[in-house]
Amino acid sequence: MRKIVLAAITLLLVPNLVMGGWVIKEESRFTDTKTRQKRKVFAQDYNIRLDEEGLTTFINLNTGIIRFYDPDKKIYWEGTIDDYDKDMAVLLRDQFMKKISDYSPSEKADAMKSFDRMLKQLQLPDSTVILHDRLWIQVTQTREGKEIAGYKTRVYTVYVNQVPVEDDWIAPKLELLRLPLLERYYDIFNRITKYYEQGFHYRSHPRYIYMQTRGYPMKVKEYGYGYEVITEVRKAKQRNLSASVFRLPGHPRKVTLKELNRQ
Repeated sequence: MRKIVLAAITLLLVPNLVMGGWVIKEESRFTDTKTRQKRKVFAQDYNIRLDEEGLTTFINLNTGIIRFYDPDKKIYWEGTIDDYDKDMAVLLRDQFMKKISDYSPSEKADAMKSFDRMLKQLQLPDSTVILHDRLWIQVTQTREGKEIAGYKTRVYTVYVNQVPVEDDWIAPKLELLRLPLLERYYDIFNRITKYYEQGFHYRSHPRYIYMQTRGYPMKVKEYGYGYEVITEVRKAKQRNLSASVFRLPGHPRKVTLKELNRQ
């Protein structure tokens, strides 16, 4: 499942395209494992495509259709974010049942009650979680940033309950998604990542989304985990993209989310 999470997280760096499209090369670094991941993003109009090792993600923000494609196995999952919620519930329930297979009947009943409560909480709207957890969100422009990939930046710091959790190097000269489209994206992003990493609910807050309207995030440093995840744009070029870029290649086989994530 990690590959889907990383794909969803890097969609943060997707711009809105009015004149042609964008091709973006970026790299993420994880300070705990010292690993690096390179990705390539294609974006035009409402269409987004993200290529990374083992997974290609397609999102149409107009229709709301998401596709996760495995280029090695030539299989894909397709659906809306609501479909994703339903399939994730099936996948997680199946995984949990295997873990408790040796439990007694009474232990299984108690475990399943706890699982159902956990799943119900996971599928709450982000706005409800923010209010329930009493999250106080603040975004502050802190300084002028360095030039990244040829673009001048300004640095914003995001605070959750007065604790800094993220720095963003925003390029004012690059246009972000229009606000309605941006809100649509963050709804999808938060609902995908909440199953794997907790603490991203703040990204649905109006202050965070407003920061994203100030320009394009050329670098994002997350340090709310005890280690840092640093994602930085290496190259960003504007070009007209063919519609075929956002189509599934060949004739892959459609599968469930469970089969897609089978090792």
